[in-house]
Amino acid sequence: MPFKVVVIDDKPLIRQSIVRTIDWSRLDCEVVGQAEDGLEGRTVILEKRPDILITDIKMPGLSGLQLAELMQSVMPQSKTILITGYQEFEYARQARSE
Repeated sequence: MPFKVVVIDDKPLIRQSIVRTIDWSRLDCEVVGQAEDGLEGRTVILEKRPDILITDIKMPGLSGLQLAELMQSVMPQSKTILITGYQEFEYARQARSE
């Protein structure tokens, strides 16, 4: 059974690039959901219960850091990959400490 992946990013080009350019089946993964902001993302996470979350750190609604916290509290065995276009290292430092 493939790992379930959810991709959340408020920029459609980035979100679709992640979904379409990675050979998910080769990685034994399947993209089961997408969202364009943190609030929609929370709903998708709770509905799809993914094994892997790929999310932008800074988004409208809920941040990727907040979604990562949700993943850890609801599905502690899950993994989160945080992406960002921001140069500020503080975002990465905050993600690592949570």
